[in-house]
Amino acid sequence: MASLRFDRWRRDFFSLNPQRKTKSYLLQPSRQLRLPLYLLGITVGFGALWIHSAASAIRELYTAVESAQPRYFDAMIQSQLHDLALVSLLIALPYVLVTIAVAVVHSHQYVGPAIPLRRHLEALKNGDYSSRVQLRRGDAFEEVAQDLNELAALLADREKQR
Repeated sequence: MASLRFDRWRRDFFSLNPQRKTKSYLLQPSRQLRLPLYLLGITVGFGALWIHSAASAIRELYTAVESAQPRYFDAMIQSQLHDLALVSLLIALPYVLVTIAVAVVHSHQYVGPAIPLRRHLEALKNGDYSSRVQLRRGDAFEEVAQDLNELAALLADREKQR
């Protein structure tokens, strides 16, 4: 079954002409590029925090070495490595949580509208032409919902004319 879906996808993907593929990739670029830009910004922010903490640890280590106190040198290295590992963990954990949260919130704009759209299509199939789809502003399928609402109005008008 999965093999059939992959074959169909591959056939559809490679049968498109180059202009169509380019146009498909560039549909609503602001919406398509938003999630990668958010994730890139989050990565840069958390990376900057990690670099800052690593640089602080290295500065303290060099200060200890320059003071020429060899008995504290081993203790200082162990302390700095421990602190760096702890700070790295404290930066990585929120990074993972924030990245997951942004991805879930952003992907909800694409997955969330599927439920009302399916309900509306089911109502249309059952002959209820008074049904309308109401999506949140900015949802991915806002234009599709408007088109379906117009279709429902047209079907209702034709039903009245009969």
